[in-house]
Amino acid sequence: MPIYSGRVAYRGLIPLEKLPSPWPFPTYSVLWVGPGKHIVIYAINKNLLNFVGVVSKDENETRAFRESWNITCDRKEVETEFSDFDNVVHKIISLLPEKPSKWLLNDRDPITDWTFLDGKVVLLGDSAHPVLPHQSAGAGQAIESAYIIAKAVTEYLDRRAQGKTSPKLQRWTRLYQDIRQPRTQYIQKSSRETGLYYHLQVPEMEGKSIDQSLQLVARRMETCLERIWLEDIDVSYENAREKMLMEGETKLKFWKRRKFCGYSPDLCRIL
Repeated sequence: MPIYSGRVAYRGLIPLEKLPSPWPFPTYSVLWVGPGKHIVIYAINKNLLNFVGVVSKDENETRAFRESWNITCDRKEVETEFSDFDNVVHKIISLLPEKPSKWLLNDRDPITDWTFLDGKVVLLGDSAHPVLPHQSAGAGQAIESAYIIAKAVTEYLDRRAQGKTSPKLQRWTRLYQDIRQPRTQYIQKSSRETGLYYHLQVPEMEGKSIDQSLQLVARRMETCLERIWLEDIDVSYENAREKMLMEGETKLKFWKRRKFCGYSPDLCRIL
């Protein structure tokens, strides 16, 4: 079931050529944070800048706001929400479309099972590991999951075509789940926590000044993305695959020995 995350997002695209000149930053990827709200911008191609402004809102303020991909609001609403941000932000918001999109950011708890019907039905992407957008990792995780399930099913089919001994389809899809679940569930949890950092709402910031809190945000940014960027999923796949095949070989040898022993457990233990 959807769980309201406590935040609403405003989104829009801005032509890069319309940005204030001279541009005051060395990059188009910029993050502004403040109590209960943050803005992130970044270029998505050589012509367009993506704007995402996120505001913490009590659930009572959003009861009439349903989950949707096509709700918009007046640009004035975004201007009001971020009126306490600096002049660069004000200029950027003035370049948004008159009707920017407005998103209710719902969350979902991790689920335990992704494979069904003996491996014939498999979940991936948001159906398996929906994630809040605060680390921009949701689409990337969906692509990674598609890559790993493709590797697993391809190898299962290749081994069958070559007449090799192979675990059943269900074990190969389970391999996909075993590889992907720890990583995606870490990112789900980390994205929740990053949202709290962006809005200066973590317990360590209690009683601290804005400048002191920003130091904690900077430290968080240095570390929270390392696992997302640096983990080699091909290595993870190969390690888990080898372990699965070795376990399969061990079981096969056991049953062959058991058959040779005439199904006598005591004699099998002696052998």
